Amino acid sequence: IAAMELISGVFLIISYLNNLNFSKSHLLPSSIKEAVDILPAGVCFGDENGAVILANLKMNELCREICDTRLTDINVFWKTLCQGGEERNSQVIVKTSSGAVIQFGKNDITVDGKVYTQIMSSDITEQYRITADLSAKNDRLRDIQIRMKAYQVQAADMVISQEILNARRIV
Repeated sequence: IAAMELISGVFLIISYLNNLNFSKSHLLPSSIKEAVDILPAGVCFGDENGAVILANLKMNELCREICDTRLTDINVFWKTLCQGGEERNSQVIVKTSSGAVIQFGKNDITVDGKVYTQIMSSDITEQYRITADLSAKNDRLRDIQIRMKAYQVQAADMVISQEILNARRIV
């Protein structure tokens, strides 16, 4: 009996190691989920009815932060984003309560005759800050440009006045 126990123990260990090697060298359904979960951007896919088929951890986290609920319906999530965000070029920009600025994009994908909806998000906080900073600097430069044009006109008028005054003195 002890020999049988030992043989079955060795068999279990070998079987477990084979399963580990197989899972490391082959794609499994869980491999796809694990790969999508480690993406820094949020990704989710849903069917025509809005039911979530696949969503990574980042998208679930963003949904909880923005909507205070779990991501269960893509259509409701997108409507919430559109209501609370700013639309630019068919994308929605949302400022979160944590101060991050997130850009969401929505695409329809057709696979085997079925239409799926894909929503992707990316953190554009730094780009948004730089763009706002550049916009403020451009406003200041426009103000300086207007003042420089006014100064140029005044300088031209002063030169003309000086030339007229010099001409009067000579006469």
